[in-house]
Amino acid sequence: MPSEVMRMLYQTKDTLRCTQSKIDETVGYIKQTEKGIAHEDSIGEDIIGHQHYNSLKYPEDLHLQFYEGCMIVEWLGIGSSMFIDKGEPVADEDEAVENQVEEGILQEFVDIDEEADLIMQRRMLDQEDEWFLQELGAAQRRQKPKQLHLALDLDKLTLMEENVENEGKGQINDGDDDGGGWQIPRQNKKKRKKNIECNLVMNDMMTEEEVSRVKNVWALELKDRWRMYRYWIAKYCQSLLKLIHSYEDKYEEEAQRLKEVREREDLHAMKTASVIAMTTTGAAKYRTMLHEIKPIITIVEEAAEVLESHIVTTLTSGCQHLILIGDHKQLRPNPTVYRLAKNYNLEISLFERMFNNKLRCDCLELQHRMRPEIAQLMDHIYPELKNHESVENFEDILGVSSNIFFINHAYEELHQDDNRSHSNHFEATYTVALCKYLLQQSYDPSQITIVTAYTGQLFLIKKHLPRPFFDGIRVTAVDNFQGEENDILILSLVRSNAEEKNRLCWN
Repeated sequence: MPSEVMRMLYQTKDTLRCTQSKIDETVGYIKQTEKGIAHEDSIGEDIIGHQHYNSLKYPEDLHLQFYEGCMIVEWLGIGSSMFIDKGEPVADEDEAVENQVEEGILQEFVDIDEEADLIMQRRMLDQEDEWFLQELGAAQRRQKPKQLHLALDLDKLTLMEENVENEGKGQINDGDDDGGGWQIPRQNKKKRKKNIECNLVMNDMMTEEEVSRVKNVWALELKDRWRMYRYWIAKYCQSLLKLIHSYEDKYEEEAQRLKEVREREDLHAMKTASVIAMTTTGAAKYRTMLHEIKPIITIVEEAAEVLESHIVTTLTSGCQHLILIGDHKQLRPNPTVYRLAKNYNLEISLFERMFNNKLRCDCLELQHRMRPEIAQLMDHIYPELKNHESVENFEDILGVSSNIFFINHAYEELHQDDNRSHSNHFEATYTVALCKYLLQQSYDPSQITIVTAYTGQLFLIKKHLPRPFFDGIRVTAVDNFQGEENDILILSLVRSNAEEKNRLCWN
């Protein structure tokens, strides 16, 4: 591969990796706002507002002026100065918050979380780069993700409560061993924690107009402080969503660039190849590259079963020789819309159309697969067909008087309305009995194939072939068996009715 393409590939992957890391990190910030109280410095002065930020950080209360901890937890009534309380009752306040939650006043930040998750799912990478996504995910897991600075983390608080209960202590210390942080008398800790959780999930927040009227945030009642905090968090999450959208745009641009680099990589590989093999779907997908390569010779295998449009789109201005290989006397293309096939001849392949217009074609006349007895049945279809000497020496089938024979019966078919198919119980029973007989002649189950023209008969025969005795015998529809072969074929034609709408064995 050219060094330029390698360098572009590396740079694009590195940019994608960094962008995904930023998206994951930002989504993590949004989710963490539900897990505790965000530090005022994490929310930022731009979100809180210059006046309110200074009011929060530099209170007029002499008791807090020299406090060096996080002001927002003190402001919300859950800091150290609040938890070492003077015995005031807190049950009324907690019950009021719980009642609001029970009445359905819930925080709707879940919508923000869901939008963030949807953004992550809309990444635009091609399937061939799936391995890169796995590699990228593994690299992200090896890195320690950055987290939002929480002034109070409820997960850590829960862990501390469990440790306190295990040790039999009566307080929680959310600080260092030197006594810093905040403490809760044991009888209040659970209610206080639930109060914080309830306040975090409520959707009652201040409006922008209400916030603009606030001069001193410390003058607000505790309920309004929480409403103002939820306004800040909602505004903060919206700013993060805008940031994620900008990352998403960059991610999609780089994903498209990666796709283009991959195409250049494929183009280089195809230009150096002597033969390029692909399906018609692949040819349509890489049509731009094919037009740049301009192959001189194009060979289409099974051309009689391919829609003409699928072949035409693969041809380029550099094509000098088109070779179509197929058999127009077998299956035709299968357009999705039946009306278009019948009314506009879309079921006629380019191969058949060229043949009908008397273009020169070469027909293979020597067959290497069928017994002469079977090949003789094809005379009215392939009058020039000849047998190779190798098919003259096939061993006879054991236990039967002839290598090919037809069984005539008068047992009528059954029509199945649910799947618009047909079945014949007599033929199914007879076919299974014949299989059992052939297996008793020491044939391996893999040497026997049952072919039928209807799915209804296919299911009926399978139902009559219990395992493990018949395990290995293949039962298939005619269309699925085309081009294949086996030592012994049993064909069930199914149709038998008084209206003489019966299926004839033509091939």
